[in-house]
Amino acid sequence: MLPLRSNEHASRLQMKLDVEKLFWHKCLKKVKIFKFEGAPIELQLVKCVLKSAILVDNLTIIRRGQLFLGNGEWEEYRIQPKVTRDQVRKRLIGHLPFFTRLTVL
Repeated sequence: MLPLRSNEHASRLQMKLDVEKLFWHKCLKKVKIFKFEGAPIELQLVKCVLKSAILVDNLTIIRRGQLFLGNGEWEEYRIQPKVTRDQVRKRLIGHLPFFTRLTVL
């Protein structure tokens, strides 16, 4: 593969930025994620949400899962979380916008 010339590189970079802007969500303010175990794929999901939902002011990570029973009723899993609150905070803190509040339950 030949190296890109600077103008080709700039063009591709601009294209990438334009595509990313298509997926920006300006209305999503609160995000709750259940049964978070800290797996790499979960971290990628949170980073993607934070990158695309540019106005998230409250991110809540709930380490326990919930089952929807119907009729507006939820039941909490009785399984202990695999990661501690501090572990979750350490893994995510560098990816939070300064105005986003992180709550780990």
